[in-house]
Amino acid sequence: MELLIGFFLGIVTTITMFMIYALVTVRKLKATKKNIVDELRKKLDEQDGKRESIIIRLKKAQAITEQQLDIRAATDQPSKNALHSRYKNGLISDIKKLEEEKLAILQSILDDGFDPTISVIDEAGQRQELPLSHFVNKAAAVTPPPAQDPNVPKRVGKFVVVKGGKDDGTVH
Repeated sequence: MELLIGFFLGIVTTITMFMIYALVTVRKLKATKKNIVDELRKKLDEQDGKRESIIIRLKKAQAITEQQLDIRAATDQPSKNALHSRYKNGLISDIKKLEEEKLAILQSILDDGFDPTISVIDEAGQRQELPLSHFVNKAAAVTPPPAQDPNVPKRVGKFVVVKGGKDDGTVH
C-alpha cells in the first residue's frame, strides 16, 4: 500500500513539475513575443514618421522644380537689351542654385534609407517611372564641377585675364 501511494505521489509530483515548467516557459515566450511586437510597433511608427517627412520633402522638391520651370520659361524669351541679358544670366544662376537645393533634399531622402519610385518628364515630354537613386545619380553626373579658383588666370576669347575681370557677356 505504501509503495502504491509513493508511486502515485511520484507521478503526481512529476506531472506537477512538467505543468509548472510549461507555464514558466509559456510566460517567457509571451514576454519575448510582447517585446518583439513592441519593437516592431516602434519601428513601424518610426517608419511612418519618416514616410511623412519624405512626403513633405518630395513636395518641396516638386515646388522647387515648378519654380525652376517658371524661371526657365523666363530665360527662354528673347533678350530685349543688355540689361535684360544680365538679368537672364542671374536667372540661370538661380536655376543652378535651386537644382543644388533640390538634389540635397533628394539625397537626404536616400540617406534615410528610402528609394521611392518617382515620375520624371524628360526633354521629349515623355513620362518615366524610375527609382530616386537613379535620378539623383543621373542629375549629379550632369551638374558641372565647382568653379575654379578665381585667382588663377583664365582664358576669355583671345585674351587671358590675369587678375579680376568679370565677363559681362558682351562681344565687341
